[in-house]
Amino acid sequence: LINILNNLGITMEIDSTMPTYGNQNMFQDAKFTEIPRLIFPTSCGSLPYVFYNCTSLKEIEALGVHEAMTYSNTFANCSKLSYIRIEGVIGNSISFSSSPLTKESIESIVNALSDTTSGLTCTFNKTAKESAFTTEEWAALIATKPNWSFSLI
Repeated sequence: LINILNNLGITMEIDSTMPTYGNQNMFQDAKFTEIPRLIFPTSCGSLPYVFYNCTSLKEIEALGVHEAMTYSNTFANCSKLSYIRIEGVIGNSISFSSSPLTKESIESIVNALSDTTSGLTCTFNKTAKESAFTTEEWAALIATKPNWSFSLI
């Protein structure tokens, strides 16, 4: 998708008048390998199934989120997603359990987790975590977010 948009000389923007669920299933089952920078406005309160079952997706250039946004199966079955950069604050539970994320991507996600919420869980693929971090590195990273629970699947 990035190459298509670049070749056409256009950028992708999400309309700030989009309703809460206006983006539901936006890319579900898409065969794109790369998604350009997407910034979701505060009017988008949820990202349900946005990238669900994108089994070819390897990279999301950047994903702009806000603290009130919720994530329901947003990245479920993204079995090749290795790169994502988060812009903004993640303020609700989120899962990347199917994704073989890089160290840089996992760090971006953890760094974006809210410092003020509690009782929430961030889930990562266990194999991705073990490939990217030593035990000490992982402990140091998650220690930066003591208000979050981390799950490895």
